[in-house]
Amino acid sequence: MSNIVRVTSAIASLCLAALPVVALATSVHAAPAAVTVKVGDLNLARPDQAAELQLRIKKVTKALCSGGGPAADLGARLTCERAVKEEVIAKLSDNQRQDLRIGTAAMLASAK
Repeated sequence: MSNIVRVTSAIASLCLAALPVVALATSVHAAPAAVTVKVGDLNLARPDQAAELQLRIKKVTKALCSGGGPAADLGARLTCERAVKEEVIAKLSDNQRQDLRIGTAAMLASAK
């Protein structure tokens, strides 16, 4: 009888010891990625540099939002891309956002 208790106790101890490792492994996958979009070197009022920011945002969204899933995940991917772009723009200063509006408008005007 004491052998059964000892074996059961050993198995329970191993299970309890493995629990934090399992929790740690799952939390690593759930952690959001930290990505930086460099904007300090850009004059966003210039159309070419506003376009450069758009390219940088596109690279980041591709890295963060393309899970490699099927086309059924298109809605989730588009939502992710929109959220990333909105977050980057929200973190710009007021002057940078104003310059971006000017640069984007000039870029669109030159495309016509």
